[in-house]
Amino acid sequence: MDSTRDTNGHGTHASSTVNWNYVKNGVSFFGYATGTIRGMAPCAKVAMYKVLWDKRRYSLSSDVLAGLDEAMTDGVDVVSISMGVDDQVPLYEDLIAIASFAAMEKSVLVSSSAGNQGNLGILHNGIPCVLAVAAGTVDHSFAGIVSLGNGKSITGWTLFRASALVQDFPLIYNKSSSAYNSSQLLSEASDGIIICDNTSSLFAQIWIVTLSRVRGEIFISDEPELGSMPCPGVVISSGDAPALIEYATSSKNATATIKFQQTILGTKPAPAIAYDTSRVQMLLQLQFAIASEISIACTHASGVAALLKGAHPEWTAAAIRSALMTTANPLDNTMKPIRDKGEENLSFASPFATGAGQIDPNQALDPGLVYDAAPAPQDYVYLLCAMNFSQKQILTITRSNSYSCSNPSSDLNYPSFIALYNPNVTKTTTLVFGNTYEKQSFTVTISYSSNKKGKVSFGELVWVEENGKHKVRSPVMVSPVVSF
Repeated sequence: MDSTRDTNGHGTHASSTVNWNYVKNGVSFFGYATGTIRGMAPCAKVAMYKVLWDKRRYSLSSDVLAGLDEAMTDGVDVVSISMGVDDQVPLYEDLIAIASFAAMEKSVLVSSSAGNQGNLGILHNGIPCVLAVAAGTVDHSFAGIVSLGNGKSITGWTLFRASALVQDFPLIYNKSSSAYNSSQLLSEASDGIIICDNTSSLFAQIWIVTLSRVRGEIFISDEPELGSMPCPGVVISSGDAPALIEYATSSKNATATIKFQQTILGTKPAPAIAYDTSRVQMLLQLQFAIASEISIACTHASGVAALLKGAHPEWTAAAIRSALMTTANPLDNTMKPIRDKGEENLSFASPFATGAGQIDPNQALDPGLVYDAAPAPQDYVYLLCAMNFSQKQILTITRSNSYSCSNPSSDLNYPSFIALYNPNVTKTTTLVFGNTYEKQSFTVTISYSSNKKGKVSFGELVWVEENGKHKVRSPVMVSPVVSF
């Protein structure tokens, strides 16, 4: 539809996350997470620009560039763009990179989604002057409670969108047909609540069962939670399965009841990196609601950036990004490093996934010190020059002949560090500031030895104020050069 209307709801969903006004009491996601809802910055003003069209998705880069240029002309302070180029292209062919450079020239922060490829190295918008945002989970669990006829209960996850109560139905487990991965097996199932073994893809099982008329389902799986449950089912872990199966097979008249629309608060560990978020150098991880959707994680960060700009109108885009990153928390609610739901056994995530950590809006209001880029445009141009781009390629990004390559340098004043290739460096130094907004410089030297196995090492650089009020943290990684 060649209209300014939002034809699929993505833009409306994203923009409302930024500045939706308060709606108090009784708001829920089909009965889950009942409470008050609001956007990140309810008093912010939002301008929406439609740059994608159903019939020519990404086919006209000029649409995207024109939309972002118009936003600059209109005087926006923050740009939130939950999209990216699917192919891995150099910066001078990346429409988001070209547009974000123009935004940076006017000190407009560009916040963008890091992508939902779920793989290391497949990153959208890994652009120096952009705040790249990844997605994480919340400390809520959206659950269904299975109550067995013997008085025991098991809690599993579900998002079945109805206030149904599957009550006192026969509990059925048949080892020979428990895969329930075909319509034939389901047609032979007895009437009641069936137990589905972990024998195939959870998504495939749910899809096939949804097409049947089974009264209720209990799936056994340790796969990451899905964003929906279209059938009256609940997913329990493999650890809870033996007690369920033992009761179903040992009791002649085994029964069960499933109660949906349960919300459990304070679940641990949280946050964790969403399994489908892209993973590569220095992403900013964010906790958000209901579904692990990277697009909406981005708009959460955009809303926080708007709040910071309102509190500190004199801050540059680089200063806002720095404040968000250096005050981000790398720990979860168990005070251990954030975990990765994309890894087996929910192992600890590396900075390739967490980036700086989970943002902390209140801490970002008063970060202590910031890594600013000034004069900003020229600093970024020096970085482009150090990447061995031709003058024509750099001109494609800058769209101006006013910049020079007189001092090519990869030493961008940025709140994270990477050295291409295994040190353990510990050194204490002091920066003395006499006035607010005073600038100081320092040098980080990393000594390393080559590692034939391609080991990647991680660490951090932390500035601590003498009175302990501020801690300014930057992730550090040492990595071999890798080609994707």
